[in-house]
Amino acid sequence: MLRMKMNMRMMMKMMLVLAVAVAVGVEARGGRGRLSNFLNNDSGPSGNSLRKFNTRANPIARDDLDALSGSSEENIGLCASTPSVANLNTSMPIPDSYNSHEAYSKCKPDILQQGSCGSCWAFATTGVLAQRMCIKSEQIGQGYELAPQALVSCTDQICYTKAGDRCSSPSSTCYCSLGCDGGYPDGAFRFMQDEGITPELCVKYVSKDGTDPLECSDVQTMVSECTATSNATVNGDRCYYHSSSDIETIQRDIMQHGPVLASYEVFEDFGEYDSGVYTCPDDGSDSIGWHAVIIVGWGVEDNTPYWLVQNSWGTGFGIDGYFKIARGTNECNIESRLVTSLVNTEGVVFASTSGAAVAKPATAFLAVAVAVAVAAIFSTN
Repeated sequence: MLRMKMNMRMMMKMMLVLAVAVAVGVEARGGRGRLSNFLNNDSGPSGNSLRKFNTRANPIARDDLDALSGSSEENIGLCASTPSVANLNTSMPIPDSYNSHEAYSKCKPDILQQGSCGSCWAFATTGVLAQRMCIKSEQIGQGYELAPQALVSCTDQICYTKAGDRCSSPSSTCYCSLGCDGGYPDGAFRFMQDEGITPELCVKYVSKDGTDPLECSDVQTMVSECTATSNATVNGDRCYYHSSSDIETIQRDIMQHGPVLASYEVFEDFGEYDSGVYTCPDDGSDSIGWHAVIIVGWGVEDNTPYWLVQNSWGTGFGIDGYFKIARGTNECNIESRLVTSLVNTEGVVFASTSGAAVAKPATAFLAVAVAVAVAAIFSTN
């Protein structure tokens, strides 16, 4: 469970403060150094005839994979149980291959870098929302980049019970995201429903080193100091889950509305991935943790159906920041942990690519009223 993993990390941090020897031991592992080398070094594939995918010359170490994997093992249960609210066109033909970033090239985002912070949950939720807003608006601008840092720095606000009520601190009934120590994607979607989210132009990402130097009050100040050309309230529908047994519905949702968020189990050999179609090990290996990513399309390679996935580990990972994972077999549980949301861009003024127009909040915590179509306020219907 994510809460167990978070508690273990917090206990480790306390031990580091109390015992210098422990701190020296952790540093001696060189985990941060190895991760830094990976983040800044794009080594080509080494190749391995025994594997179904090509492997890296400098694989990511297990400890570093653990630091990068910050998604929840379970959903809180805050979203609709089916995608019926999406009003999907069930007669829509499904092609053998599809790439949302090619179909809507103006909405193709940069591949971002979460660094050694377990903030994948924040990158994936804001990334899905930004791309869906761009696809629906058919416009382009820097305003489509939302601020994962706003979620990372304000996790003391992202606490919910399974009934959807706000709560104050982690417990057996209170599910809280914990910044660089991980978070709940559906909790983040619900938070953006309740409070909104600000553009990346207002709050830059500063947690690449695995720490969070900002308080939530700092984020509020940054948002309030952004200049807006006009305000518009963004309303939309609630988030919803997908069933792993209905692959075609997932595909139609991606084609009709845009990419979806998926969380999957990370195994040690995933750190070796360079290209090809990844499949989970079948040797009984224990998973390291869960990682949140964005499914943008699908295809077939060497007769193996796959999902095309956008990661947040920079362009040095995988296929220029993307990877392929087997489709239709719930590989690493990726098809059982899908969540996304609809958006409504009516009345929104979008930012120019120069960044001259950015968001300014009206009354809510994080830019409920915005100028760049990036505050996600969802209805609770």
